[in-house]
Formats: sequence, structure tokens, C-alpha cells
Amino acid sequence: MDGCCQISNFSTFRMIGIRGFHRNPVFAISSRWASISSELTPNPDATIFWIDQKNDVLGPNAKTISFKDRYSCAISPIAGALFKVNGVSSVMLGSNYITVSKKSDFDWQVVKPSIELVLSQFIDSGIPLIRPDAIERTDVPKSSPTPQKGDITSTTEDEIKRLIAERVQPFVQQDGGDIEFVSFDEKSGVVYVHMQGACKGCPKSMITLKLGIERMLKHYIPDVVGVIDVGSTSDADDKEASKEFGP
Repeated sequence: MDGCCQISNFSTFRMIGIRGFHRNPVFAISSRWASISSELTPNPDATIFWIDQKNDVLGPNAKTISFKDRYSCAISPIAGALFKVNGVSSVMLGSNYITVSKKSDFDWQVVKPSIELVLSQFIDSGIPLIRPDAIERTDVPKSSPTPQKGDITSTTEDEIKRLIAERVQPFVQQDGGDIEFVSFDEKSGVVYVHMQGACKGCPKSMITLKLGIERMLKHYIPDVVGVIDVGSTSDADDKEASKEFGP
């Protein structure tokens, strides 16, 4: 038997995927049809997985989709299968990658081989990763000159969305995360975003938020006074962090 166990039916594949057939650290696993590769992220509890040298998962210009537990996976069979792996805490599907987060008390040497086996055998089975009608696509951001400080050629909210799409999302997605614009409060000047995937719970996410995203938005858009992640512990924590990192 070669390094990847060939499994004839989906139910058997699910059972082996759940039990964790391999127990040694594996950084890539391949079968007759699918090849799975992985990369660690700045978040020690999150890993990015690619299928067949970064083939499409949701496809180009698709909004990432996050699943926080097995009960939220009705639209995605692959997410449901991954939650059957002991230790998996969340799953995020991206354009050409899947980010899987584990519980902090589990070791990747135990969890990762089971995830890679599940992904490989799932792809081989031909079952769709997600319902096509569940994929939401965004318009490709139109390239435009870098905004000058104080430029009011578009609405503040539109400018914030464009800056996040062009200057933030590509970089956080490279690390298996994502950021979604939620809203802009004109009265307080606060931008609300939602950090997802590897960004969620990452020890470095607050540094990225305050020293990277917030300062960039403040530089180009004077109306912005702060950025808060709606998925963080509390607004109070974000306000304290703003004081710590400075204006």
C-alpha cells in the first residue's frame, strides 16, 4: 500500500478521515488524482491547504466563506467532513485555498495528516466542495491612482472599501486569513471590520489591525479615527489597544 490509502467509497473515507489514519507529520499528501500541500501561517493554530498546486476552491473573485462549527456546514460538504476530524475548530474556504484552524490543545502532527487525507479522498470522490449557489462573487476592484490625503472624489465608505480590497485583502489572504468591511460610523469615525480565517485569534492580528490597517486608513482618509474588529473579544479591548499602539 502506498503513502495514501486508496479508499473505494465515501463512507469508508469519512471513517478513516475521522480516526486519523496517519499519525506522522505530513506536509504534502498525494493520491492518484489529488495532491494536497500545506503551509503554516503566523497563527500557530491555523494552516493553509492547497489542492493540486493551488487549483480553485471557490474560484476567482469569490468572497471567503467561514464555518465555525459542524452545524453551519449545510452548504459545504467538505467543511462538514473536515469538522469530523478530531481537533478542528473552524474552516474557511477561499478562492484557491482552505484554511483550517485547530483547537489549541491539539498538535498539528496529529491533526494535519487526517485533514490532508480527508481533502485528498474528498477531491477524488468527485463530490462538490460547496453548493454553487452559495458562492458570492465580488466585482474586480478598478485600479485607480493612490488617493491623496483629503481626497473627496468618492464617498468615504467607498474609499475605505477600495483601500481594504486593494491594499489589505491580498496580503492577509496570502497568510490564510481575510478581512471583510462591515460598516463605517461617520459620527465616531470608526471603521468596523471582520477578521476571518487565520487572522481570527492570531497573536499578531492586533498588530496588523492597529499598526497596518488603521494607520493606512487614517493616512488616506482623515475622517477615520480607528478600526475595530467585530470578531474580537470586545470593543473595550480594541479601544485599549488603540491607546497602546498610539494614533
